[in-house]
Parts: sequence; structure tokens; C-alpha cells
Amino acid sequence: MSNQIKLIVSDLDGTIVTKKYVLAPGVKDAVSAARARGVHFALCTGRMFGAAKKYADELGLDDPIISYNGAMVQRRNGDVIGANYLGSALVKSLLDFIDEHEWYVQLYEDDVLYYAKKGSVTEEYERANHLRGVAVGDDGMRRHAERVPKLLVVRNSEAEADAALDMLREAFAGKIAVVKSTPTFVEVVPPDVNKGEGLRVLANEYGIDMSETMAMGDAGNDVSMIKAAGVGVAMGNATDEAKAAADYVTTNVDEGGAADAIRQFVLEKDDK
Repeated sequence: MSNQIKLIVSDLDGTIVTKKYVLAPGVKDAVSAARARGVHFALCTGRMFGAAKKYADELGLDDPIISYNGAMVQRRNGDVIGANYLGSALVKSLLDFIDEHEWYVQLYEDDVLYYAKKGSVTEEYERANHLRGVAVGDDGMRRHAERVPKLLVVRNSEAEADAALDMLREAFAGKIAVVKSTPTFVEVVPPDVNKGEGLRVLANEYGIDMSETMAMGDAGNDVSMIKAAGVGVAMGNATDEAKAAADYVTTNVDEGGAADAIRQFVLEKDDK
């Protein structure tokens, strides 16, 4: 951990964004201070590019956004640095499998959210992401199978989500990567796609060594970037898996743990 941090990547929900969907205490000031010292700060999230952009705007960021769990890396104007999509035939096979088990699913094509029909899950998701999706029916979902970086399956409990994750991994072994971003959210992306790879793409774009990066997260889909970064930080509210992968565990999101980590590994370190 002796190298100077030149790039910080951070998850959103549960890391710098609270359950009320607002920035956690101290984050804006800590990010501004780090950027004033020339440190890049980028969002790395399972969310859509458009949904992440709101927080990037609030933080005054101009660095690219890593979205869809690393499947997309885009500049703030939407230009694509790196992209990975599930093939259309695979998307349709996944939808068949998901429909057979009567799971709720939504997909994303060209950064538009699609679902078969609106329900309570959809309404909460739209509220959290400050966007509106499009209800297209079961057949309509299959007409939006091109340029899909991610499908999201939502179950009613953590146990049901774990079961769905295992079933998807077994049925589509080698064809997809599956992670959880919340206890009930199961995220399906192309194989070899993860936040750690998204971090590597961005670090390479800047010519920054991975030892000079820092990553912060709280969930299963953050583990890859926590491990990949020179300094991997897990929140106090993180899963056991994320904490085990981290170099350092900070305090909870509501206590401003992300800001504390930035101060410790970037701001205070530079002052020494």
C-alpha cells in the first residue's frame, strides 16, 4: 500500500449512496479534495450509465463511468471506451429459462430499461434510479435482445436469490457471469465481465498502474475490483465476502465510511 493513489473507483449503492439514495456524509467534500490533488475518481456500478450519471453530476466528476458491473466503460458524453454484450440468442435463452421459473427480470438495451410489465419491484427500481423503463410484454423483451450488457433477476428473499444464482450458473456454465449486487438482486453479464476488469480498462486508459488504484465496495459484485485494486476497501456494512477480499474495512455507508477511507489513503497520506 506504499504507492500513491492516482485513481479511485467506487461502487454506488451501499458504498457512497445510502438507502435513501443520497450521497453519504462527507463523500462530496472528500472526493472534491482528492480531485483537487489530481486524483481521478470514477463510479463503478451495476447501475445503468444514465442512472449513474446523476451521481457523477452531483459530485462534479468528469472521469468515465463504469456501468453494468464492468460491461460498459463510457466517457461522460456517452462515448464507449469498452463494451461487452450478451449475444441475442443467449439473451433469448436466458429469458426462456427465467420465464420457466416465473422470476421477475428486466434487461437493458442501449441504456434503456425494459421489463414485461410494471409491478412493485419495477416501481422501486425506477424510483431508486431516477428513471422510467418501458413495459413491452414477454414477446417484447425478446425484441430487445441486441446490445444487452446485463439482465437483472429480482427475487423475494436472499435465499431465493442465492438459489436463482446457483441455477443460472449451472444452466449457463461458461456462457455468463452471475453475481449479486444486493441480497435479492441477481445480475447476469457476459462471461469474464466484472468490475475488476472495468477498473483495469480505465486504469489502462489513464496509463495508471493497478498498484496506484483504490476501489471501494460493499457487495458480491464489488469483490473483483476490491481484489484487483492496489488498495481494496470494504464498507462496514459490506458482505463477509467483500470484507474478506479487502485490504481495509471502513465504517458503514451511513457513517461516511467511504469519505473516511479517502481521507486515510489519499488525503492524510499526502499530508504526511
